[in-house]
Amino acid sequence: KHKKDMSGDKRAMSRLRSACERVKRTLSSQDHAHLEVDSLFDGIDFCSTITRARFEHLCVDLFGQVLNLIRQSLRDARIDKDQIDEIVLAGGSSRIPKVQQLLQGFFDGKELHTALNFDEAAASGAAVQAAILLGDRSEVVQDLMLLDVAPLSLGLETAGGAMTALIRRNTTIPTKQTQTFDITAIQDVDSSVAIKVFEGERAMTNDNLFLGDVELPGINQISETLVEVTFDIDANGILNVSATNKVTGQSIKTAIQGRLSPQEIQRMVVDAERLRAEDRDLRDKQASRNALESCAYASMSTVTELTDKLSEEEQVIIMSKCEATLAWLHAHESAEKVEFVHQRLELEQVCNPILTDASRR
Repeated sequence: KHKKDMSGDKRAMSRLRSACERVKRTLSSQDHAHLEVDSLFDGIDFCSTITRARFEHLCVDLFGQVLNLIRQSLRDARIDKDQIDEIVLAGGSSRIPKVQQLLQGFFDGKELHTALNFDEAAASGAAVQAAILLGDRSEVVQDLMLLDVAPLSLGLETAGGAMTALIRRNTTIPTKQTQTFDITAIQDVDSSVAIKVFEGERAMTNDNLFLGDVELPGINQISETLVEVTFDIDANGILNVSATNKVTGQSIKTAIQGRLSPQEIQRMVVDAERLRAEDRDLRDKQASRNALESCAYASMSTVTELTDKLSEEEQVIIMSKCEATLAWLHAHESAEKVEFVHQRLELEQVCNPILTDASRR
């Protein structure tokens, strides 16, 4: 109407947002509401009326996310909606009639309990959690237990940029998980190794959130090196990452704090659910790629072990095929799963008969 753009005025946007919040509350009990803001922007007063029906139409996508969250929670808890005994609503948005209607429909008409005071519930929960963390053993809290969980999986980057989770989503915290890796599974052998830590549910690390890294020096480029990686989340949600060189005993540790906001966590969970099939295909392709590479290196190692039993011609045949396969692999990193499988079958058809005969000599 006035051809004005107020999106860059933080004060005006804040005042409008507060007015909209009041309107939302009014529409929970009335079928229409008036929105008035004096001198909102450039001295212009803003006045409008919105009906509950119009409000529900504008927010239909947001209301739909409520049911998505409930479905996700039920899947995480591994229970069916028929196993829910009572539905207790708490919080401002739970008072919206459309939200209550959707919830009641989802739970097949089950009664909703709306009498709980949200502020009291939040304060009581915080008090109980504080008492548990402080080790309070009084009668008031001895029979209560609050469990905090990891909102997203935590892991590190391994060969090919794959996400290898050490702590899975919804694991109860505090928790501590340890896993040992061959250094070549993490990155190409170098004088040091960077343990790159990620948070998320996707198959590849470039689709997840990078949290930080731990660089472990003193890697032996010749002999096999095993690295023990430990993820430890304390009661405050702080992630401690440590890496230990199993050969030299050298270790390093760092703490990672302040990760994703609840909104970002939910977005990543929804994305992971939507792209689950794609991620499964990526994992399968990465596994086929790694299997081909492992097969080539294993065949080359076997040639070295059976040098006295293999003729020079046989050694040349196997080594040439392995080198050609590795060259193809490095030139076709984005190939499809079927191509990796085909290359592996070709490699095995050349190498396996010769190596099998040699091992029997």
